[in-house]
Amino acid sequence: MKKTLFALFFIIFLLLISYAYAGKSILLDFNEKDSYIIPMYKGDRVYFEFENDNHTVILDDIKPNRIELDIFLYQNTKFNKHPPQYAFLDVYRDLKIDANKDNVYEFKIKMNDFDSKKAILTFTRINEKKENVIGSNITKNPVIENKEIGTLKLINMRYVIAVIIIIVAIIIFIILLSNYMKNKKEIYYWPKISSRF
Repeated sequence: MKKTLFALFFIIFLLLISYAYAGKSILLDFNEKDSYIIPMYKGDRVYFEFENDNHTVILDDIKPNRIELDIFLYQNTKFNKHPPQYAFLDVYRDLKIDANKDNVYEFKIKMNDFDSKKAILTFTRINEKKENVIGSNITKNPVIENKEIGTLKLINMRYVIAVIIIIVAIIIFIILLSNYMKNKKEIYYWPKISSRF
């Protein structure tokens, strides 16, 4: 019985850990509102639709003086011409995105505040012409680098690890439960008959 209880607590613990590291997904509908203030924890994902395609911003890491974002534009396009972007953001600069490369910024991300666990970001739908055309679809105020390899693999690995932990926990639970059932013996109690002859 103790083994079964231990297995149950172990499974619950693994599920809580995998849920904590999976991050949550937050849908923004810019047809309803032009601006959203969103608290994001590490691994959280904000996604929205623009030009009949999906676009995603993931809070990848929180550093002492800035946060790091992974930006995926036009995810449903068969031939994606927008490689993933890796961006730093702090409270002093805004991040503007020209999603369709038409020299007009369509979205702005501003960091209101952050601590070691979360960042409070404002996502705004804008229509602002680029003043200095520099060839990138994201402003260069924060340092931006293309990271086609690594970033995508890291994000996918988090989900793969969470699924593997859940599967292993289920297998352990099934093995422990089957061992318990095999070892369980039925005991019959016969009433004692006392003879006084």
